[in-house]
Amino acid sequence: MSSPRSSSVIRAESGPLAGQSFALDRSPFSIGRGAGNALVVPDTLASRQHASLELQGDRWFLRDLGSSNGTFLNRQAVSGSPQPLRSGDLVGIGDSVFVFTTDIQQIPRPQAPGGQPVASQRQRSTWIMAAAIAIVLVIVIVAAVLLFNGLAGKDQETGATPGLPSLGLPTGLPSAFPSLEVPTGFPTELPLPTGGLSLPTGLPDIPLPGP
Repeated sequence: MSSPRSSSVIRAESGPLAGQSFALDRSPFSIGRGAGNALVVPDTLASRQHASLELQGDRWFLRDLGSSNGTFLNRQAVSGSPQPLRSGDLVGIGDSVFVFTTDIQQIPRPQAPGGQPVASQRQRSTWIMAAAIAIVLVIVIVAAVLLFNGLAGKDQETGATPGLPSLGLPTGLPSAFPSLEVPTGFPTELPLPTGGLSLPTGLPDIPLPGP
């Protein structure tokens, strides 16, 4: 058994192990449904000893181990001699598809059913949710402003202070100083005496005009 480069991995793109990556830390690297394999695939379409990855020199090769349903390299059946692998090749075993790469950074992201990366769909969902929340907040603020303006306009029409309830004062209160009524029956003119006006002695009497 040789010690392969630690940067070589296979990643499950579909099947029961989808999303998981496995470092090729040994050669041969056996794949199958049996518990003794380096990579156990819980798939009824996979044979107990299905396939293996073997390091020859500085290159990996894919070999089919006489599986019942076959091993596929880029959708082509593998039979006979081992087939060389290149970074990005797809290995099909049962219902599982693995991508082989010699650089971990080159591992493609798992694809969603629509063909977009899962991470991209999550970011898109986050942006959509944030936009929806922002729209709701704008609607609430606009509604509050319109309501406040409506109340202010109504208060201006009634002469009340905006935003405060109008205070109704009772009518018919007596004035601070009640009106004074002059009683009737008093003469408006004073009669003047007729005849002469007695003056001190020694002065002549002054006749007064009659009425």
